[in-house]
Amino acid sequence: TWQCPEQLSKPPEFIGQYPRCLRENCPEPDPKQVPRSFQKAQDGTWGCAPDYAGNPVVQCGHDLSTCAPRLEFAGCEVARPCALPEVNPCEVDLSDCWYLPSGGTCEVRCFPPYIGNVTSGVCPENNTDPTQAVLLAETTCECPDPDPVPIGYQRRADGSWECADGYLGTAEKLCRAHGTCFSKPMLKGCHELVPCEA
Repeated sequence: TWQCPEQLSKPPEFIGQYPRCLRENCPEPDPKQVPRSFQKAQDGTWGCAPDYAGNPVVQCGHDLSTCAPRLEFAGCEVARPCALPEVNPCEVDLSDCWYLPSGGTCEVRCFPPYIGNVTSGVCPENNTDPTQAVLLAETTCECPDPDPVPIGYQRRADGSWECADGYLGTAEKLCRAHGTCFSKPMLKGCHELVPCEA
């Protein structure tokens, strides 16, 4: 479509875009003119070459300078590995997912001392977005109980912890604190009661 500017401060000029005219048939291109991102299959169809992905579009156009017919290629970009998603770095081990290629899968584990099921991650097929994060299956990592149980602590019937007789405080089980990852679970918060001196 074309339009004329409403307010003219200089000689009038048209604002618009020329139509793109396509041809029905094009000669076979010189292999040197085919982008490295494309390849031709045995059935004659064009697609993305290895290490490239996207929605390939090949159509017959023409050279703007000579008007000679030629194939125009678009839609294939470099396939990108996925980025790592944000997880608790003390709990979830994503070391197998570094630079996961497009269409690749990886194992997702719990970092010791956390325990949980082994799951998987996947980088979507034909990924061209470098910010696309690895898609993770649901992963549950839990802080186990310390073994042996330190003196001054005992477990309640519901599985939580409390201070044993002769100790006072609030029992808390930890596998990390203040951004520090612990190599083994620990209990803290209970202190032994001592008699007052006369």
